[in-house]
Amino acid sequence: MNRIILVGNGFDLAHNLRTSYKDFIEWYWNSWLDNLREYYGTKKEDDFFSIELSAQFEFWADIFQYLRNVISNDTFHEFIENAERYGYKIKKTYKSHFFENINKSIDTKGWVDIENEYYKQLIEDKNTTKLNDEFDSLRKLLIQYLNEQEEHIPEIINNTIQQHILSPIYDNEIAISERNKWIEFLKYRDGYRGDLEHYDYWVELLNSYYNNDWAKSSFDAIRSFEKEFELQIDNYGIASVPIASFPDAYLLPDRILLLNFNYTKVADKYLPNAERFSTIHIHGELSDPNSIIFGYGDEKDKEYNGIIDKNDNEYLRHMKQPHYSESDNYRQMLAFIESAPYQVYVMGHSCGNSDRTLLNTLFEHPNCVSIKPFYYVNKESGKDNYLDIVQNISRNFTDAKKMRDRVVNKTYCQPLPQLNTDMSDTSF
Repeated sequence: MNRIILVGNGFDLAHNLRTSYKDFIEWYWNSWLDNLREYYGTKKEDDFFSIELSAQFEFWADIFQYLRNVISNDTFHEFIENAERYGYKIKKTYKSHFFENINKSIDTKGWVDIENEYYKQLIEDKNTTKLNDEFDSLRKLLIQYLNEQEEHIPEIINNTIQQHILSPIYDNEIAISERNKWIEFLKYRDGYRGDLEHYDYWVELLNSYYNNDWAKSSFDAIRSFEKEFELQIDNYGIASVPIASFPDAYLLPDRILLLNFNYTKVADKYLPNAERFSTIHIHGELSDPNSIIFGYGDEKDKEYNGIIDKNDNEYLRHMKQPHYSESDNYRQMLAFIESAPYQVYVMGHSCGNSDRTLLNTLFEHPNCVSIKPFYYVNKESGKDNYLDIVQNISRNFTDAKKMRDRVVNKTYCQPLPQLNTDMSDTSF
C-alpha cells in the first residue's frame, strides 16, 4: 500500500514563504513604487495599469522625493493617497478588467484565486485573445516573483511534518469499504516474516526511511511481534491480531509519492533519497519556466462544454488539461495510482475547483483507500479550516457516499505544523 502527498501553497506558507496570490499582488504594486522613485516623467503604464500626473511640469521622482521628506510611504497605495492628500492630481486607470477584478477580490475578501478569476472572465469576455495575453503577462510576473521567494527557502525542515509524511498507515485512516485492501496489505507484509531469510527485505525497507540504527531496532521489534503472534496468525490470520500490537515499522507505506502542485522546491527537502520515494512537480518548476502550468482545470464545470463547443483553441490556451501532455508528469502519476492501493495526504492544498479534474481522478480511483486533510489553525481566533478543505474535497467527487467514507474524520487528523512553531535541524 502506497501514499500520495498532495502539496499545495499552504505548505509553502507553513515555511514562512510569502507565496499567496495576495502576496504576489502586493509585490506587484510595490514594484510600481520602485519604478516611480526615479521616473522623470508624468505618465507610466504596463499591461495592467496606467498612472498619470495632470500637471505638466511635475515628475514622479520629484513628488516621491518631496513626500519622502515629509511623510512615510510604506506601500504604493499609501504613496498615491498621500500624494493626492497633498494636492497632486493623479489619474489612475486599470487597463485590464481581469486584473481589476483580482484587486477587487483582495479588497473585499482579503484573498483571491487568480485561476478562478481568469475562468470567470473567460466565460464572460468576448475578447478572449486579450484576456489570454493578460494572463500570460501575469504568469511571467508570477514566475519572477516566486523566483525571488525561492531564495528564502529555509535550510531547516519541520521535524513534525517529516514524521507525518513518513508515518505508518494506520487502520483508522482507511475507508470502511476498503478494509479488504488493508487486510491484503497486512498479509503482504506477513509474507515477509521477520526472520533471517527475509532480512534483506526489511533492512532495505527500513533503511529507506531512516538510518541503520533505527532499522536494526525496528527489525528486532518486528521479529518480536511475529514471534509473539505467530501461532495466532497461522491459525486465525493476520486480521485477528489487535491493531495496537503492530509495530509502526510493520505498517510503513511501500512507496510515497510527493505530488507537488507548487512551483517551488520547499517540499523536495522532505523525502529520503531512495527508490521508494519520488516527487512529481505536476505543474512544472521555476528552473524551467516553459514547464509552468498556470491556469484552470475543471472539465466538470457546467460551462466547460460550452467552451469546447465554441471550437476555438483560444478558450483552451490556459486550460490545464492540454498542458499536462507536454511532459510525462501526469502519466507518471497515473502509473503510480494504478500500481497499488494508496492513501492521500492533503498538505496545504485547498482542493479547489481549479484542479478539480485531476483531483477527481485521484479521489475516486478504485485504488484510493482514504483522504486525510492536514488543516491550518489560526493562532489568533483558534479556528481551523478542516471543514473548508472537506467541503472543497466533496466538490471533486461524483459519488457522495464514497466521499464520506474515504475522507478521514477530524478525530484522526492533525494540523499542518508551521515552521516557526516546531523547527528542527533534522535532515537526511
